[in-house]
Amino acid sequence: MVNYYDLNELLKQGLSDEFFLQIINKILEVTLPVKGAYPEYKNWFLNKHIPGLGKNRNILFAVYQEKIVGVINLKKSDEEKKICTLYVRKGFRFNRIGTTLLKMSFDYLGTDKPLITISDDKLFDLKNFIVKHKWEISERLDNFYTYNHNEYIFNGSLYVPNQEDEVFKIYRKDKNNIIRISILHWYYKIQKKKQLKYS
Repeated sequence: MVNYYDLNELLKQGLSDEFFLQIINKILEVTLPVKGAYPEYKNWFLNKHIPGLGKNRNILFAVYQEKIVGVINLKKSDEEKKICTLYVRKGFRFNRIGTTLLKMSFDYLGTDKPLITISDDKLFDLKNFIVKHKWEISERLDNFYTYNHNEYIFNGSLYVPNQEDEVFKIYRKDKNNIIRISILHWYYKIQKKKQLKYS
């Protein structure tokens, strides 16, 4: 039997520091494969996401026989209701773990159309979720997190700090057309790498 947990709720119940760190380390270990598509994931997770727990960030996770098998990282603020990461461990996919975590995230965020970005090589894996919930592409960012991969933005606009109108190759949905806003993203990523942050 798979059990599901809300980390913010567990924190309210009074987790010990030691147990909290164990959970965080296990969640990080499970989700590290996403670094292939998001090279700065570990840094973002430890230095931005974790400090926001109990404020505007949360983690929902699934456990099977004392092993974390699914994780969803969330951001909820006045500006954004966002799924930052959705990952289910190999060997546990197609068992409705992702579906259940998504349902929990919808309840937490208060919407079934949260902001979410999906790399082009993961679109097929998530197509059932996209179709079922009628998520709509609103932007495409080329070479955004990794070179030679496009990031598709669903259900809203991704905040990109510093000069986004000038240096990011962004495609926005305008009626039925996706139009190019800028073409200098890759140059910006090289020159301003330290300024890039996950939202």
